[in-house]
Amino acid sequence: MRPFRLSAFWQAMLVLVTAYVVYDNAFPPLLPRALMVQYMAITALGLLLYFAFDDDRWRDFKAPVVSLLRDDDKALVRGAALLLVPACSGYLVYVGIAPVLEPPPEVRQAHPTPPEWIDVYGKRFRLATLENPVRREIVEALARDDTEGWDLYDQAVSAGRDLYFRNCLHCHGDLLDGHGQFASGLRPRPTDFQDPTILPQLEESYLFWRITLGGAGLPREGAPWDSAMPAWHRSLGETDVWNLIVFLFDYTGQVPRIWDSGFSRRVTAMRDVVAAKRETMEGVELYKTRCAVCHGERGAGDGVAADLMYPKPRDFSLALFKYKTSSGLLPPTDEDLFRTIKEGLPGTAMSGWGIEGRARLSDAQIASLIPVVKSFDVTGTWAPEGTPEENFDDDGFYTGDDFRSVTRREPLAGRIPFTEASVASGRVAFEKICSDCHGIAGRGNIRSGKRLSDDWGDRLWPRDLTKPWTWRGLSSVNDLEAGREQVIEAIYRGLSTGLPGTPMPAHRAPPEGGSADPVSAEDRWHIAHFVYTLAASSPPPEARAVIEAARAVEGVPAEPGDPRWHGAPQTTLRLVPNIIAGDRLFTPLNDTLIVRALYSATEIAFLVEVNDRTESRPGIAYFTELQDATLDMHPDALAIRVPREGDYPVSTTGERPPLAHGNAGQESTIWYWNAGSVDPPSAPFAALLSERGAAGSLAPRQGEARD
Repeated sequence: MRPFRLSAFWQAMLVLVTAYVVYDNAFPPLLPRALMVQYMAITALGLLLYFAFDDDRWRDFKAPVVSLLRDDDKALVRGAALLLVPACSGYLVYVGIAPVLEPPPEVRQAHPTPPEWIDVYGKRFRLATLENPVRREIVEALARDDTEGWDLYDQAVSAGRDLYFRNCLHCHGDLLDGHGQFASGLRPRPTDFQDPTILPQLEESYLFWRITLGGAGLPREGAPWDSAMPAWHRSLGETDVWNLIVFLFDYTGQVPRIWDSGFSRRVTAMRDVVAAKRETMEGVELYKTRCAVCHGERGAGDGVAADLMYPKPRDFSLALFKYKTSSGLLPPTDEDLFRTIKEGLPGTAMSGWGIEGRARLSDAQIASLIPVVKSFDVTGTWAPEGTPEENFDDDGFYTGDDFRSVTRREPLAGRIPFTEASVASGRVAFEKICSDCHGIAGRGNIRSGKRLSDDWGDRLWPRDLTKPWTWRGLSSVNDLEAGREQVIEAIYRGLSTGLPGTPMPAHRAPPEGGSADPVSAEDRWHIAHFVYTLAASSPPPEARAVIEAARAVEGVPAEPGDPRWHGAPQTTLRLVPNIIAGDRLFTPLNDTLIVRALYSATEIAFLVEVNDRTESRPGIAYFTELQDATLDMHPDALAIRVPREGDYPVSTTGERPPLAHGNAGQESTIWYWNAGSVDPPSAPFAALLSERGAAGSLAPRQGEARD
């Protein structure tokens, strides 16, 4: 019996397949396609050289190929090969040139190479030798006198903290992990300073460059950067930036890269002292370090960043908390307070301090904050019942530590099954009871014309119920469908107890009052079911969105109501307000928009849908009544920006128009639409504009504007 033997040709094929498997799996997380092609080409060339080196091996290698081409009994196989080889070649060519609907890959380097020199603050800095003068002063003072050095350090950290929370919080977040209130609308996401592979790898001079010059200061040869980072030298002083850098390292417990080993050891020793102290920090000291910057030193919601937030940080002095499971007029349970701190409040600046994978506080530390929060109350809510007057100080603060704990929860009795009939009944009840504030469709567009405010006089807008990702108190429910019962229970409780401190009333009478419920339990369950359907039918914003356009066979539509739009794919995009320069806006009313696109051989059309709370046209009485006196009134407007053909390379790695009106000498096109106004009279209009860099004005294209 002849032993089985593979011919040289099939040996080569086996080696190629094995090489592919090795290359594809031995280099995690992914070998780039271009490198894979190079490796496979080198392997194939090496095999050919090996088999061609010896005549016998070469004949053995060619034998199957020659047999396929010449032997009569291989006619069918030969015909199949003649079909398969061109078909496979054609498919590979198609895959290589076909449009890709997924987002293009990011080739942005984590740490771009800095320039040798930068010009800022009227000076020239050489980054290779630049060091943080604030840190140098602290370390030198510490060598002279321990108290003086730590006082300087605390002053620098405090100053940097205030600057960070007034300028950086909204993008980088209060945990400094790149999950700020507006971070999800930025591409790429803001830097995660908590990542141990980022800050410790950088010199402080590098951060000075990135902060002072921002995205506009990044090298063009490394494009695309796509950075929305402002150039902070326009609004922060030189010392401000150095203090901010000291704060970043202090808050994250990290040490910058310092080439002087002796100086580095002294900085590391200071870090170790701070880290050891904070590892066991609890209660009042923990509150001052992590919470006071937003909620204020005495818990009055008046921290340094409070006036730039919507909604405002909670004022603990009146013991009014919106999100609770406790019954009637009772304050929240300790579990409610714990959950709010641990999981945070989506759509606000309040991050979750104990979220798995991002936790900055242990459960024990979070629990230690609850009595601190209660201690700020001046209404006696948390004091034990019957506490005598002498146990309160002159400002009304309870001086004991045996705070009251609430355990009675809002009952869920009489629950009705979730059915289409219940949803229909809920729609009727919702329109009757809730639509004046939330609107017929639940979008938070006030139909009554009322100006709503909370008990502190701060302006409020009703919740847009079609955007569940902005709902507070539901951060633990990631999947609406999987957590349907839990979501409906939370809606029902909110309807029953209301949101204390806001215009949202309780729709169940307090149990101790003996009066009838304003809304029956049956209707509250129906409304909860209807509101759930509003949330479940809304597509959430994509984590990384690229607008997908479809080909319009019969030409592109010209009207919003055209039925052809129904077949166009939709993309939900996050909106980020102007928090970069000029009149910065931290309190936007719109956070998403939906875009559809259809194209033909010569045209493209976009349909943009916005859950706008107001029809903003100056002169409309309804809009005027709702307008904030502190803000100028402007009509609704929309702009779509497209790089001008030939000015920017079309590729995933090519240069892209930067923010703030592009580059000088490289134009982009802006299609602009304006809703006009009633008083003074102005009809809606559209125009094509050219942008020519941040310093240049937007120039209308002659003859290309139209109504």
